[in-house]
Amino acid sequence: MNIRRKFLASLMLLVTFGSMVTLTQAAPKAPLPKIDAVSLTPSGPFSPGTDLTFTVEGTPRGKASIRIAGAKKSVSLTEIDAGVYEGDYTVSSRDRFTAATLLRATLTVRARSVSMSQSMGRAAGAPVAAPAPPAPPVQAAPLEIQRFVGKPIARIEAGEELHFMLTGTPGARASFIIDGVSDKVAMQEVRPGQYEGVYVVRRRDQIPPAANVVATLESGSQRITQRLNNSVVDVQAPSLRNISPRNGEIITANPVVISGTFGDRRGVGVDVASVRIKLGGNDATGSATITPHLFTLRTELRPGNYPVEVTARDLAGNVMREAWAFTVAASGAPLATVLPLDITSHADGAEVRGGTIAINGRTAPDARVDLQIKETGRFSGPQAMNSQSANQTTRANANGFYAFSFAPQFVMPGNRYEVTVTASKGEQQKVSQIMLYQR
Repeated sequence: MNIRRKFLASLMLLVTFGSMVTLTQAAPKAPLPKIDAVSLTPSGPFSPGTDLTFTVEGTPRGKASIRIAGAKKSVSLTEIDAGVYEGDYTVSSRDRFTAATLLRATLTVRARSVSMSQSMGRAAGAPVAAPAPPAPPVQAAPLEIQRFVGKPIARIEAGEELHFMLTGTPGARASFIIDGVSDKVAMQEVRPGQYEGVYVVRRRDQIPPAANVVATLESGSQRITQRLNNSVVDVQAPSLRNISPRNGEIITANPVVISGTFGDRRGVGVDVASVRIKLGGNDATGSATITPHLFTLRTELRPGNYPVEVTARDLAGNVMREAWAFTVAASGAPLATVLPLDITSHADGAEVRGGTIAINGRTAPDARVDLQIKETGRFSGPQAMNSQSANQTTRANANGFYAFSFAPQFVMPGNRYEVTVTASKGEQQKVSQIMLYQR
């Protein structure tokens, strides 16, 4: 009896051990997916603005993408049928695709990937293993878009690239749409919280200068949007700043150096060939040194009053004109005290928020001070808005301080306010200008 019990106990121990070994064996790996075919339409030519459609056939229920040699971004494909994936790419003006250009298709199913290489003309290569894409970062912080702007272009043509930049919460997913033109376009996080995206204009696109472009920032269940605060086409004229000699200034030194700096904020830049400089009614352009950023004119002048006029266009064709005058006094002649005038409330080129905007500064005590505001902006439609607000006048106090406030007629992102302050006392007059932008 004892021998029988010992035999049964040993048999049960062996069965239990065998079960444990079976349970601890690793589950078999998922099979490697496969790519059966990669195709492209049209077959060519690959000119700017052309839409290319990529199709990958292979294992179903996966994620597929195409990487084209020389292109900045990959093409994400969508599974339109079981095992059939499709995606589009619009040829940019800087793309140089030919039938020999290589592309690489990657298909990932259950964390296992394969790739196939081929030329734009015909298939080539065989499936090779590829690493699985990294998991997207987890973002739990509240989302915020601080700024969404576009880089204006001179004109919209097929193959041109529209660049957009977004500043906001880092580690999220950013994208934009152009209303009535494009579906969601992904933006890449080039630095923490700095996102950039590009849309290539297609031949069939009809994009107005004031197109409605909306950015989206997403993370988990959070989602926020913001509308573009400037036009996709440069519609703002350049400006001339830091002019010397200043308006109304009296000088005795010779030779006289006349200069100024060009500004084309959020624009395409000044066309150097368009700059014209008149001094005392005569064309002095040929004697000046001109760059896209400034001009300098050095000349000998007799005593007298000299009006200056500078005109220029930016590369989008927007025209600017600036005129002022200064006086050259005879050597040894007594000079009147120069009337001081400063604007202290905002720096030139500053951004302001909606609501009442204050303009403060300092000049000579009891001087008369006039304020003029020129608003330039854009309605939601294609009509341009260019209106002149009412002028204001005040007097500086005993310490020379003055203050104004004005409410913009239309508070819209991208609006521009040209602020002109003129101080007068006795026979002296001084003018100072700044440019403000609506955030």
